[in-house]
Amino acid sequence: SAKIKPSDVGIEQEAQLAQTRSGGPLNGSQQSPPAIKYLHLHECDSFSIGNFCMPPSSTIPLHNHPGMTVLSKLIYGSIHVRSYDWLQPDLTKPEDPSQARPAKLVKNVEMTAPSPAITLYPRTGGNIHCFKAITHCAIIDILSPPYSSDRDRHCTYFRVK
Repeated sequence: SAKIKPSDVGIEQEAQLAQTRSGGPLNGSQQSPPAIKYLHLHECDSFSIGNFCMPPSSTIPLHNHPGMTVLSKLIYGSIHVRSYDWLQPDLTKPEDPSQARPAKLVKNVEMTAPSPAITLYPRTGGNIHCFKAITHCAIIDILSPPYSSDRDRHCTYFRVK
């Protein structure tokens, strides 16, 4: 598996902070965990590249990448990945999007860097997915084509029933 260093994608500062942070409260006070940091690296009509730096226990909720291929690579840390595919992928526009729709679990795994990249295809590979950080971690995502509301490629969030 190819090794990507934090310095390769402009997050060396976040990686250093992740190594020095302790899990406990600072100065005896309860502090909320730091927010997920997103670093947008590039976007054109063909693809976009972005980086998510996640503190422990932070989550990226269950969401999709309609009509897109996604390549995700864990740069450092550990993360839990859960992903699904629709049982009826040809049903692109359900009549009532608020209605439950059957999906199958594709992946329910913990990953620790270095690990192989994950590829999600428009209809297979777990295109509907969520992440929960186990430790401080960073993921680089390449989306092709990128999200575009003009082309009806926007993110939808889901919940499991």
